[in-house]
Amino acid sequence: MRKAVGLPAVTLAELLDTSPETVSRWERGVSHIDRAAFAILAGIVMEKADHRSDTLERLRALRHPARLGQMVQIDA
Repeated sequence: MRKAVGLPAVTLAELLDTSPETVSRWERGVSHIDRAAFAILAGIVMEKADHRSDTLERLRALRHPARLGQMVQIDA
């Protein structure tokens, strides 16, 4: 599935917060992909078929979150 969406193993590993070795083990059938990672990857594949990239964009944004402005305290 990774190759179907054109992602290098290193990039997919970073987006799923795992190691490239783990991705390799999934692809070789040495270990099973966990449900959450499978659901995310399946979503990416489905979106690719629809010419969308919502999940990829969200994952990339999570890897590099924007800095928040000053903290504001609200007194009740």
